[in-house]
Amino acid sequence: MRRYRLAAGGLLLLAGAAMVAAPAPVQLLRNAVFDSYQRLFPRERREAPAIIVEIDEKSLAAMGQWPWPRTRVADLIDRIQLHRPAVIGIDLLFSEPDRFSPARLAEALPVMPTEMAEKLVALPTTDHLLAQAFARSNVVLGVAGMPAVDARFPYPPRAAPMDWQTQRPMDRLLRYAGHLQSLPELERAARGRGLISNDAPDGVVRRALLLARVGESIVPSLGLDMLRVASGGNIAIVDRRFGGFGVSLAGLEIPLQADGTVWLRTARHDPHRFVSALDVLNGKVDGTRIANKLVLIGITGLGLQDFRLTALGENVPGVEIHAQLIEQLFEDRDLSRPRAMLWLEVALLLAGGVAVIAWSPRFRVQRVWAAASAAFLIVVLGGLGSFLWAGVLVDGAWIGLGWFGALAIMQAGTLAASDRMQRELRETAARMEGELDAGKRIQMGLLPNPSNLFGGDQRFAIAAALTPARTVGGDFYECFWLDSHRVFFAVADVSGKGLPAALFMAASKSHLKSAVLLSNGNLPAMLGAMESELARENPEQLFITFFAAVLDVLSGTLTTINAGHDAPLLARADGTLTALERASGPPLGVTEGFAYTAETRTLARGDKLLVFTDGVTEAVDARGAFFGAERMRDVFAKSCAGKPYEIVQAMDDAVKQFSAGTEAADDVTLLCLEWRE
Repeated sequence: MRRYRLAAGGLLLLAGAAMVAAPAPVQLLRNAVFDSYQRLFPRERREAPAIIVEIDEKSLAAMGQWPWPRTRVADLIDRIQLHRPAVIGIDLLFSEPDRFSPARLAEALPVMPTEMAEKLVALPTTDHLLAQAFARSNVVLGVAGMPAVDARFPYPPRAAPMDWQTQRPMDRLLRYAGHLQSLPELERAARGRGLISNDAPDGVVRRALLLARVGESIVPSLGLDMLRVASGGNIAIVDRRFGGFGVSLAGLEIPLQADGTVWLRTARHDPHRFVSALDVLNGKVDGTRIANKLVLIGITGLGLQDFRLTALGENVPGVEIHAQLIEQLFEDRDLSRPRAMLWLEVALLLAGGVAVIAWSPRFRVQRVWAAASAAFLIVVLGGLGSFLWAGVLVDGAWIGLGWFGALAIMQAGTLAASDRMQRELRETAARMEGELDAGKRIQMGLLPNPSNLFGGDQRFAIAAALTPARTVGGDFYECFWLDSHRVFFAVADVSGKGLPAALFMAASKSHLKSAVLLSNGNLPAMLGAMESELARENPEQLFITFFAAVLDVLSGTLTTINAGHDAPLLARADGTLTALERASGPPLGVTEGFAYTAETRTLARGDKLLVFTDGVTEAVDARGAFFGAERMRDVFAKSCAGKPYEIVQAMDDAVKQFSAGTEAADDVTLLCLEWRE
């Protein structure tokens, strides 16, 4: 079994290392767990702080293909501003001069009369007109992070001021070497700028960028800077109570991952988040939908932007991700996954796995699998509860995989051990299918010969005898040295008769010696070990009455334990005869896990102890009368002055004489001990 324990332990360590390192398979499963939370309980849209003015298919069909002239964009900004929004965030880039500017048109049409061309060149650019529209409104422009520096924008973007209230290093923030932004004239007219990048390695947007490093600047996301401009406050970087850092703004505290992202608590796609740009330009929009709102302008026309897949499995326009993040922040429905949660999961994996390794060999397969399944269900429900009520993401999948993987290995070991034992039992049964006399000889051959073991010792004497019934049975006795001055002896009786009892006796006796030696003579521990082993290989639900004792031959100290066995008789040197009535507990196999206790007494010189099985008291004569306890006491009282082997012989003769003419229905087992020191 050792190799199976090592294999199960290795599997647990490997699973724990995988949870920490999070390679692609682990992350894939972890994301599937987190997505399942969101799909079971998507965020309900309680508030509508953000509205999206979308340049949709309808707008493009009426106003022409994108890009529109900057004058039309300026008109859109002015018409939105008429309804007094809190802020306007533009999820678009104006990195190149407008090709519809008067000077650009004059340059593009060389056939134009010189006088007309000069007048066009003298007119203000459409970019300037758009900048003026920006200046009349609270506009936050988008910035796109790039993996390399763009020659047009060699310097980092101008970022919003931040209050640093943390000493934690922010070296794990996502980094962009370069960026794209709008033209400098437009940038100067804007009240803020924020990142519109939202990287999703596997194509599913589960986290939204809130802070990132662009060159040497730390830049907020578009939604975060819109909140800053709308509230008039400053972005503060603060420490979180349980580790990590967060962003504080306008009374909100937002937990951040180490890379500057925030987990999205995703809601369903909702058309009510959107207003068509065409309706705004035509004055057909309800102004209350825009008033005091955080307005996002973005393109949703098919073919002009990529849709983003959310954790709910929906493809939504990228601009809607910004709107959902703003809603989440307003509703204070944050999600987080603290670093400490990972270590808690690893601890649960290892603790549960150790329990599986330690307990699975001791209990039945059904009970172990039921317990493991119940524990895993608790983890799953705990994960759901932490998601719903604390906004904390818990990954229970790898915990379950580790537990059940270790359990499968341990069960394989148990099945292998059971199969090995079953083969041994089948071989034993095959040998016992022959003549009953051969079976009896085998049974008797399993028993020790006390005279050979202890015959030369003058400090004590032990004699034992087992007279089998007409069939092989379940009685046995055992005796051997524990160490130089302690002797162990035991008498047991398996319930039932015939071959099943004999096989169970053989199995019990094979477990006994190892249990005694492993417990170093600790009798309750020995019984507990036997109980666990026998429970796994007891399909017939047999039980064993069991009496065991340890004698210290130097002091005469006798420690006994009794599992439902007939009370032994103690003959004192002065002739007093008493029964050791107190039993430590029920027979082995009746009550699993019972805590047995031992008793200790001191023998005097010449005291004798007689241990027997119920084959003695339940022997019957030709009339059906029982030998009985009183008759046995009388025989012991008359013979107790003799040596142990004489007492055993006298008792055996008395039983045979009483039951003469009848076949014995049960084995007769006797063991007598005398302390002489």
